[in-house]
Amino acid sequence: MHIALIGHTGKDEARGARGSNALYGDVDMLVTIGGEAVKTATVAKANDAPDGPLFSFTSELIDFGVDDDGDPITVNIVSSEEISSQPERKSDEPKLSTNQRVMYRLLADAGTAGLTTEAWSELAREQGIAAKQRHYEARMALKDKGLVREYAGVWHING
Repeated sequence: MHIALIGHTGKDEARGARGSNALYGDVDMLVTIGGEAVKTATVAKANDAPDGPLFSFTSELIDFGVDDDGDPITVNIVSSEEISSQPERKSDEPKLSTNQRVMYRLLADAGTAGLTTEAWSELAREQGIAAKQRHYEARMALKDKGLVREYAGVWHING
């Protein structure tokens, strides 16, 4: 079964989608479409798939006249013009936030011995990541991306 939901961001795209963010945590794949003249569909979140651009396209605005209020009636049709079958990916490495990069580097610097949750959090505080919740979020994001693992209370880098 496949269910696709379509939504839109608010005026400030950096703040994410409008309404509840509960859905974001449960989606298997989130694709965003953006751009001015050339639109690009980009995987923003995916289970078992890399994030990044999928394809780009342009559209043609078709005018159907005006409605009863005098407003234009238009529709965008995806152009048959080939823009790119698959844009070049920057990297197969997962995208990391600043906190995730810092946390990953701290764990990598610990070497094969790894770090306990408490030691990792203390090092993060020393690097300016003060909130305990931010430590947890970064650890879980790194774990979800398959970059780190925890065993018997000690965290290690994968690979």
